[in-house]
Amino acid sequence: MDSSGKYLDTRRMFLGRRISAVRCTNTERALQLLRRDTLWSPACIIIHTDTNNLRALQQHTAGAVRKVAAVRATQEFPESRVVICILLCRVDTPPHLIAAVNAKITKGCATLLSVHLAHHPILGPWPLAPGSRSLLSP
Repeated sequence: MDSSGKYLDTRRMFLGRRISAVRCTNTERALQLLRRDTLWSPACIIIHTDTNNLRALQQHTAGAVRKVAAVRATQEFPESRVVICILLCRVDTPPHLIAAVNAKITKGCATLLSVHLAHHPILGPWPLAPGSRSLLSP
């Protein structure tokens, strides 16, 4: 997960499950971490990408997400379920940019049989702020 993951309370999100939340700063780091000697054999891998640098990296973001999902996660962990969270809305990023990248992520991952997309149609930018409720830390 990216920097916004620091606000997630994984104990509340996945009750009774053993969770390893690993933060990454970029695609290269995610590719390094998605290895059997690092993660062993997870039942599920959830990949969440933030939009901090979306204006500068928009044309590369969808390809990078697919690369992490297809090249590393599905090949290294063929028995694991891989979930890609589409990009969340941010108040500082135009919605049309996020929608365009999400469309590319959806299209790029459509042929990957073990990859599932997590869409968040009712989630707006408000739950990402510190101190908000739901699945975020108190």
